[in-house]
Amino acid sequence: MIEAALFVRSIAEGVPHGATLGDAIRAAEILEAIAAKAANP
Repeated sequence: MIEAALFVRSIAEGVPHGATLGDAIRAAEILEAIAAKAANP
């Protein structure tokens, strides 16, 4: 319910409230780097 409210607020205000696509991409890059390091110590 809270996420829906933040989503609607983001649309109304035109500003993201919470994680953005850029945040998700950066998190994926970090996780990929961690997995690569764990596979090749």
